[in-house]
Amino acid sequence: RWYRDIDLEALRLAKRRLDGGERAGLVFGDYEGLIQAAQQHPLTGPDGCSSDDRFVQELLDLIHRNQIPRLKDLLQDRLDTAGPQAFIEHTAVPLMQGVGEGWARGQIDVFQEHAAASAMIGLLNGSASSETSPSAPTLLLTTPAGERHDIALNMVCASLTQAGARCVNLGASLPLPNLLAAARAFRADIVGVSISSAGMPTDVEVWVGGSGAAMLPTLPNDVRAFRDTIEPGELIRARLGKHDSTGAG
Repeated sequence: RWYRDIDLEALRLAKRRLDGGERAGLVFGDYEGLIQAAQQHPLTGPDGCSSDDRFVQELLDLIHRNQIPRLKDLLQDRLDTAGPQAFIEHTAVPLMQGVGEGWARGQIDVFQEHAAASAMIGLLNGSASSETSPSAPTLLLTTPAGERHDIALNMVCASLTQAGARCVNLGASLPLPNLLAAARAFRADIVGVSISSAGMPTDVEVWVGGSGAAMLPTLPNDVRAFRDTIEPGELIRARLGKHDSTGAG
């Protein structure tokens, strides 16, 4: 199907409203009104960049110029306006991705990355309400031992607290025995583990094993779970056979 540019703009606006917590029936109940709103307040400018993209670039420029107080003010204004969920998706995530990419290219210093992360974490911690329903599920959040990228934990905590969960952020780099003890102590319903992609080559497969891993209902793409050593052994032998058939020594 082919869509008009204004239809695409209306869908962008609809997604923004859905991210802000509005019900789909309300958002799409008056499509002509949605079209008119998109015409009056387009999210995409003549340069093809969205207002979110331009705002994130403005924030990155502030980080480059070490204007952290101004960065905090703009982030707070956007959080107050958009709400936690939309703020995280459209501002926090792309901003920190931009910071990481800038650091990898040598355009952002480590101290600038730390300053930006600290500002974001402080903002997210302040947005996570402590009021939850008695029936709210308890969610523990951490990263594996050695994984020290913890800003995603704060994003998830703020987002899922708004959704109604009782989040307990255990911080980064928690050894497995301590995570198991925490799950029992807090009577956790869900354990969330954040793993960054830093340093992991894209052509590396991730395998997990054990009876618990094999029973997971869902797994990320390119992650395989095994209950025993038979299937991974067969995969290794198949890979060796494929390698030998190419004539490689």
